[in-house]
Formats: sequence, C-alpha cells, structure tokens
Amino acid sequence: MLAHPGVSEADKERLRDLLGASDPVTLFTGIRVAQEELGKRVDRRDLNSTPEEPVAIDLQRFAASLKTAWQAGETRPTHRRPYRRTKPYPKRPSMFEPYEAQIKAWLEAEPAIPAATVLQRLMDADPARFRTRSLRMVQRLVKVWRADVMGRIILDGDWIKRVHAYPSAAEGEIARSITTPGNILR
Repeated sequence: MLAHPGVSEADKERLRDLLGASDPVTLFTGIRVAQEELGKRVDRRDLNSTPEEPVAIDLQRFAASLKTAWQAGETRPTHRRPYRRTKPYPKRPSMFEPYEAQIKAWLEAEPAIPAATVLQRLMDADPARFRTRSLRMVQRLVKVWRADVMGRIILDGDWIKRVHAYPSAAEGEIARSITTPGNILR
C-alpha cells in the first residue's frame, strides 16, 4: 500500500507511524479477537439475538497462553493440518535386483565377506553400472540381507544346533562361531 501511487503522501506517513508504533502481540491479539467475533457472527446468522459486548483484551493472559494452548488442543488461525500422502510412493527398480541371487550366494559361501569385497565383485561383473560411490548402498543391502538370514535362523529354532565350539589358536580358549550364512564375524 505504501508503494501504490494513488495513496497520498500524508496517508503513507500516517501508515508508517502506525507501523512503527504497533506492538506485534497487540496486533495478533486484535486479529484473534476479530476472527473469534467473525466466527460468532457466522454462527448466529438467521438468529434474532443481540450481539455480545466486546471482550476486554488481557495481553498478559494471551501472551502466557501462547506457550501452552496447543497442549489443550487449541488451534490457531495459522494452524494447518499435517500433510499426509495419499498416493503410494513410487518404487524404482533397484540396480542390484539382477545380481541379488549372486550376492546372496556369495554371502552364503562366505558369511564374513565385507561389503567392499561384494562391491568389488559387482564392479568386476559390470563396471558400467557399479562404481566405488555405491559402497554405502551395498553396505545397507548386505546388512539387510544378513539381518533377514539371521532372523530366519533365530525364528527357525534350531540355531543352537548350528553352534560349534573349537579351540582358538591365539588364546587357547573355546571360541564359538555360528557357521550359518549371513553371520558377521568380527
């Protein structure tokens, strides 16, 4: 409005003075009271009732209620409903799907194989598709596949039969190793 050429310079100066002297809390309180009054008037349409007296504004109470009003379920005029996606997320085919059987075979043959070795083997198989920057994705996939195998072993119930004891060469103690696919030996 201050940039509009149709507004006189005296009106622009008066608006600048009002803007400089206005308190934001008072402004928000006035807006809130006006919105409440408008809502009451809409609710009273077609009723022969007398309008209520304007409510006295208590700035201290209003400012204090700003911090806790949301806990009581009050929504402010600026409240928006959270976005909820209604469409399913599109699923792009994974670049690892054609090699999934091969990766699982490698993990079954060598349960302790690192993800970097899996990536190196994939890069040897298809250098155009796989690069060193794919390491984090391979680590995530190997972790998921190992967790899946371990979950099936634990839920199977006979996992205790698969535990073998053998003497450790370094310490002479009994070490336990689960000799099933997907185990991470560290």
